[in-house]
Amino acid sequence: MTGKKTLLFLHGINNDHPDGDRRVALDGALRRDGAETLEEKGFSVVAPSYLHLLSGEPPEDDEPDDIRLRPKKQVGADHAGVYLLRQNDLERALDGVTHSGPALHAGTPIDPVVPAVAPHVTAQAASYVRSERRRRAILRTVLDELPDEGRLVIVAYSLGTVVAADLIYHLPRKVTVDLLLTAGSPLGHPYVRKHLVRLTEAFPFHRVESWLNVVGRGDPVTMSRGIARVFPEARDAFVDTGVALAAHDARKYLSQDVVVRALEWVTRPKGAGEVVRADQPLEGPLVAIVAGAQYALRVEQSMESGKRRRKFGDARALVNSELATKADSAGIEHPVFNRLSRDNSEVIRGRLDPPTALTVLLTAWQGNPIAPYEIDVDLDDRRAAIANLADDLGLPARWAEVVEDVSDVARKAHSGPAWGKAAGVAIGVVTIAAAPVLVLAAAPAALAGGAAIVGGLAALGPGGMLGGLAVVGAVGGIGGTVTAAALIGGSSAELQKNVILMQSHAEACYRLQITGHRYETWHALVAMESQLASDQERLARVCDSDSKVLREANRKLDSVQNALNWMALRGLAPAEATIGEDPGEERAAVENSERDAGRRRLTTGPWRRKAPSDEVD
Repeated sequence: MTGKKTLLFLHGINNDHPDGDRRVALDGALRRDGAETLEEKGFSVVAPSYLHLLSGEPPEDDEPDDIRLRPKKQVGADHAGVYLLRQNDLERALDGVTHSGPALHAGTPIDPVVPAVAPHVTAQAASYVRSERRRRAILRTVLDELPDEGRLVIVAYSLGTVVAADLIYHLPRKVTVDLLLTAGSPLGHPYVRKHLVRLTEAFPFHRVESWLNVVGRGDPVTMSRGIARVFPEARDAFVDTGVALAAHDARKYLSQDVVVRALEWVTRPKGAGEVVRADQPLEGPLVAIVAGAQYALRVEQSMESGKRRRKFGDARALVNSELATKADSAGIEHPVFNRLSRDNSEVIRGRLDPPTALTVLLTAWQGNPIAPYEIDVDLDDRRAAIANLADDLGLPARWAEVVEDVSDVARKAHSGPAWGKAAGVAIGVVTIAAAPVLVLAAAPAALAGGAAIVGGLAALGPGGMLGGLAVVGAVGGIGGTVTAAALIGGSSAELQKNVILMQSHAEACYRLQITGHRYETWHALVAMESQLASDQERLARVCDSDSKVLREANRKLDSVQNALNWMALRGLAPAEATIGEDPGEERAAVENSERDAGRRRLTTGPWRRKAPSDEVD
């Protein structure tokens, strides 16, 4: 946070100490955590009192139009992606500090009760809600004490959180809120927010960069419920502040570790991320993760400007941020996690051996680089992106063409869903989740030393990149029934995706003359067929003929047998597996037919490297 820094306290229905007690509590918590106090952090503290405006007749309103309480149009929508990324980063900083659990009043019907109780318990809050003139006067009082420009942190408590929900629409044009921190907020109740007419999409994303709402699990004012259900821009954090009315004490809220951690987060420098040197060690799994993020970048750069591209960029940033959070939680440290959203072509170029680089390209093409989010991407944009990724990896342009072609012909061996529009099930999820030890034992050279990465992330990074390496690694590894058990796990749709990847890899290795991988896929599929046939026979004997589990087993076996037939037809099986046939002649006939179809298709797509847009970096 740079520039002039101001911390604004917004008090509740009582304000006996406009600054004192609250500042003491907050500074005490900061010192306890070994952090600098507010003054040492360079904050100017502003704590206006509007207590006198909450009672009696509302003041005369000489200028009713100078503060408009109704936002007239959507504001800041283009900044929503940056906001989501900041919220994601805030959650990462708060990891391990907050906790959730059964609320003290979880069984109480909240919304019907509050309108009847609130006027008696919080008469001042009721007066604020009922009178627009009173609200305007309070907002003027607060705005008069704020600077005209700079960075602002708002710490709002109880009724002050309702004031804050109004205030964020009326801040000076050059003031940006780095953090809106609300505590003990009653905003979850319709009674105290009924005057707010803003819509979710009207949130001022261009003005407010993050929102943390702290909820005491035993606080009767909040009824132990957060506000994210009605204000999805907020991130609820549940803490222990006690029970009954004592749980609503402002000092207890401000002394919480989550509040301290949030202030530490908002005041840390916002750097561009550490530099990764070309000679810096980068294990195979990390290269795959970075390559997945790079493919997502290239997809976004290939898309036309507009709403769809902006949404894709938002999803890309979220995926990268979430992956960095997972790596941090798993104790995996590397500067590359701080720059996944940037252009990392120089980081990944020439880092992978040919078989692993091919797996990365295939997984990128067949997977979804922004999973679990789904956004349709035009085929031509994906083609341009995969061509750019091949160049980023230091591979010939032809590899991108081969990747699409082999994926297409492998998919045609199967019925039912495949990977569709760059969305769907990530490749290799089951393989990694079910058998990380197997994957490491079966891993190619590029995965050597990656135990902590695969085991710690068990997740897949952008596009399921680790999953793709796991599938091919298992195929080329120890083999046998252990490998088969890992590769046939999960649903029939997941298995089909893994099988298509295996077929594609075998065919691409043949076309690109990558040696040492001729029959590994065949042997792995045979082991899978044997295991699935045994499973299917056992299920058929004891299950109803129309049972779901039996149908799933049949679909899995069909996928593997389709793949084996396809492999035999293309000469990718050992000679003894094709007795009575001439696989060379069969393949020649298939290739001639496909070559003609391929020429027709490739002339319609941009199979040349497209210069990435400079709009995304």
